[in-house]
Amino acid sequence: MLAIAIANNLSLSEIKQKIKEFQSDFELSSASETPSLKERVDKTFKRFKKAKVEKLLAQLEALMKIE
Repeated sequence: MLAIAIANNLSLSEIKQKIKEFQSDFELSSASETPSLKERVDKTFKRFKKAKVEKLLAQLEALMKIE
């Protein structure tokens, strides 16, 4: 950031604006990379249900082969 400010001869207010832009970009990228607790729970629960259904389906298929 310092090198950019010096190279572009930025004023103090321009430097402050660049810092604010950088911080908001960083916060947005951090928020999008980290899933919320609700998203994590939903995803885990869906995987659990899928695994349970697949297990039950395999058991049903096994029973049908026996008969």
